[in-house]
Amino acid sequence: MTALGWVVLAILAAVVGAEAIAWCGPAQQWMLRRAASALPEEHRDRYLEEWTAELKQVPNGPVTRSLWAGGLLLSRNSIARALGAPVSASRGSLLAKRFFDAGVAAFCLVLYGPLLLVIALAIRLDSRGPALFRGARIGRNGRPFVMFNFRTMAPSERGQPSGGEPQLRPTRVGCVLHRYSLDELPQLINVARGDMTLRVIARSGPSRRR
Repeated sequence: MTALGWVVLAILAAVVGAEAIAWCGPAQQWMLRRAASALPEEHRDRYLEEWTAELKQVPNGPVTRSLWAGGLLLSRNSIARALGAPVSASRGSLLAKRFFDAGVAAFCLVLYGPLLLVIALAIRLDSRGPALFRGARIGRNGRPFVMFNFRTMAPSERGQPSGGEPQLRPTRVGCVLHRYSLDELPQLINVARGDMTLRVIARSGPSRRR
C-alpha cells in the first residue's frame, strides 16, 4: 500500500473511531434508562441519577463504560427483585446475560493474563503449595461447583494443634492479594464456565459524595 493509501486509511479509522465514541454516549444513556424502567416507579429517578453519576467515574473510556452500562441493563431484573418488584426473567434475557458474562470473563482473562501468571509465580515462590485454592460452593438450583481463588494461606510452622487440623497462617503475598481483592481474580474462570455470574449490586439509595 502506498503512503497515500495509509493516510486515507488512517483518516477513515479516525472518523469511524470518532463516530463510535460519539455513539457510545447515547447508547449508554439508553441502557441506563432501560435498566431503570424495570424498577418500581418510586425508585426510578433516584437510581437513574445515581447510575449516571457512577457511569462518569468508570475508567478506561467509552468501551468500558458501555460494558458497565450493559451489565447494569442485563442485571435489571435482579436489582428490581431486590427492591421488591415482581419480575420474571425470560429465556432470551437469561441467554443474553450468559453470553455477556462469558464474553466479559474471556476478555478479562486475556487482558489480565500476564498479571495472573505473575501472581501465581509470586505465590509459588512465597510458600509451598499450589497457586490456586479450590473451594466447594453451591450454585443455582443447588448445583455444587468448585470456585477458584488464589491461595492466600499456608500451613503454620508451629505445627498442628491438639485437634489434629493443620494450623494455617496468611502468607505475605496473600495479605497483599486479600487487601486489594486480587485473590478473587480466578473467579473469572467460574464466570466463563457458567458457575457464577457478573452482577451489579443495588444500593439502598444514592451515594453521598463530599
